[in-house]
Amino acid sequence: MEWPGLSLLHTYAPNNGGSEISWLKRRTWDADVKRFLSDDVHEGKNLIWCGDLNVSPTDSDLSHPEFFRRQFHGEQKDRKRFPEYVGQAGCTDRERELFQEILDTAKMVDLYRYKHPSNTGGIQDPLYSWRGGEGKYHCKGMRIDHFIGTTNLLERIEDVSIEGRGTQRLGFIGSDHSPISIHIRGADGDPKTGKEEDTSAKDEQITHAKESEHLGLHQDPL
Repeated sequence: MEWPGLSLLHTYAPNNGGSEISWLKRRTWDADVKRFLSDDVHEGKNLIWCGDLNVSPTDSDLSHPEFFRRQFHGEQKDRKRFPEYVGQAGCTDRERELFQEILDTAKMVDLYRYKHPSNTGGIQDPLYSWRGGEGKYHCKGMRIDHFIGTTNLLERIEDVSIEGRGTQRLGFIGSDHSPISIHIRGADGDPKTGKEEDTSAKDEQITHAKESEHLGLHQDPL
């Protein structure tokens, strides 16, 4: 989507899964996105990439890092063969490495982390965009839905928020993913506040939400 002074790319990243086939599918997708975002056609644009990107960039984006990082969704005999894929889908070493390569190549920044460098609060606070329901994922969360922006937009970013919160998924609108929102100051420096939708060049607010049938992670991502 294009507005005066702002371009928006919305994607869904395939879940990394637990097999060599699914890992290859995700690596291919990452390579295609990196190629697309590094294309000269985007040079100089105010670009935001958003969506369920199915990656928690660091352990700060996990409610229970030790739990998530020891999961393995492949066959147990492959655990030692593929150490780069040990971990919950979305937080394996390989996924994080490829995601960072995309950001570095495209000169883009995780806008939520830019505005919120560290987590403040607990499990009931709006820190994670995906929340588990029953079973072993109950009361656990991951930040895998993102707004990623080009560096020339940073001075205009007012805030990035995760709208849902708590282990009861308050504000999740029937999904296990929360809406996330961004407030961007207009190019002329005129700030606006509020939740109203305004896609003009003076002020833009984009809200990203998904219904359950479009999710990348459910109570058990497999």
